[in-house]
Amino acid sequence: MRFAVFGDVEPKPEPVFANLEKAVEAVNKINETFPIDFVASIGDIVHNGTVIQYEAAAAILNQAEVPIFGIMGNEEMAGGKERFQEYARKWSGETHTPKLHFVKIMDRYAYIFATASNNGVEFSDDDLDWLAEQIQLNSDKPAILFTHAPAQNVFSVAQNRTIPNERFQEILRSPNLHLVFSGHTHIDPDFAETYVEDERRIHHIHTPGIERTKIGDSHTPRFRLVTMDADGSVDVQLYNLDEKCFEEKHRIQFSIS
Repeated sequence: MRFAVFGDVEPKPEPVFANLEKAVEAVNKINETFPIDFVASIGDIVHNGTVIQYEAAAAILNQAEVPIFGIMGNEEMAGGKERFQEYARKWSGETHTPKLHFVKIMDRYAYIFATASNNGVEFSDDDLDWLAEQIQLNSDKPAILFTHAPAQNVFSVAQNRTIPNERFQEILRSPNLHLVFSGHTHIDPDFAETYVEDERRIHHIHTPGIERTKIGDSHTPRFRLVTMDADGSVDVQLYNLDEKCFEEKHRIQFSIS
């Protein structure tokens, strides 16, 4: 399995998605040689959920030659769930309206996409009921989780831009959950740590913002490319859209059972 992960985009004030366009072009190019199964978006593709932002983003994302599966972030929440679903259906290639929470079973893995209903950042009780149930239903498979904001006490510079929920921390202890991708904090990986293996051996990976960096002194547009082999080995590469290459210094490799 191979998939890309896009971090926060949300250009402001103008709907100019120059780096997102580079990202889609790069994914299409890589896909010609190394097939990519899908692109995961961890939320905040558009700023403030406006139609003009969605239309500009859609013109680019619809050029992707692989499906794009995404969750809502706080920026999409500002425009409402129905608007997000309208455009997400086009990006994903689904014939029905995409759900805000969903699971994709591919190969031997369960990919769990979880939108946080409370402003796109905090999970409601219903969100957590669904998440706990899906992890349990797929207890025979290694699970990979996509959330907008990271868990608390993972990335040292995230400050209060995390999911402040004790029950979510309990769910993260599920034995078949191995890998969590998140964004929201817009961290420059040259500035601070963006990969943490916690005491439960869960791998937390931050995906940098494509259009803007908030934590760090400069912005470099990047996305993640993940390869997961049948034997449980995981290879996470970081693609630099300015240099048009992978950054070996930011490569992450580990194994899950």
